[in-house]
Amino acid sequence: MLLFLTVPPDSLQDIARQGISGPVKLTTTYEGPAHEKGVVLVVNPLKLPDELVWYAQPVYEVPRVPAKAIENVDFTHDTRRIIAGGGYVLRRNAAGLDVLMIYRKGMWDLPKGKLDPGETIEDCAMREVREEVGIGKLHLGEPLGATVHGYERKNAYWVKTTYWYAMETPEETFQPQAAEQIEAVSWMPWAEAVDKIGYEIFRRHMVHIEPRIKNAGAMPTAS
Repeated sequence: MLLFLTVPPDSLQDIARQGISGPVKLTTTYEGPAHEKGVVLVVNPLKLPDELVWYAQPVYEVPRVPAKAIENVDFTHDTRRIIAGGGYVLRRNAAGLDVLMIYRKGMWDLPKGKLDPGETIEDCAMREVREEVGIGKLHLGEPLGATVHGYERKNAYWVKTTYWYAMETPEETFQPQAAEQIEAVSWMPWAEAVDKIGYEIFRRHMVHIEPRIKNAGAMPTAS
């Protein structure tokens, strides 16, 4: 989960050089690339001096923010927003709970993708899962919250909010989406998936939702 802070534009050079002395209040709400109050800084909580409790509150107060924790510290780059949907496709068996994983760019990941214009976030999540794992039948369950992560691409810093849903499929044959560089699709025991997933943001989200999805009430009930 990324954190955000709005600062005056004239403070950017000093912040890029020495960070921000505390106490500093950071929010989990992304308000956009910039607004009338100033420039929005994107802060990676994993690079802060103190570990934060995951998903505990909407605002965090930290003693300081080092420059290395600011993801968009290169202020020649724009900051842009992407909304996406994804799915935890779940399967229960005698041994416990499995989740459907995809293998892409050398790492295990979860199926997800960008919201199309005019599409609901639920439809987006279902479409992206179907496309990336190569299935037709899919059942939608409860929403499982959201993750926020960022990356640099094409001279901009992108903030991606992904909304997650529990899902279920009766299908056992999959066709990885080659156009998205997906090499494999595989069922994986939940604990193994938590260990192998290639992104810390998603690992923490999996740990956060684990008690909820292991309750049968979180499983899909409608087509």
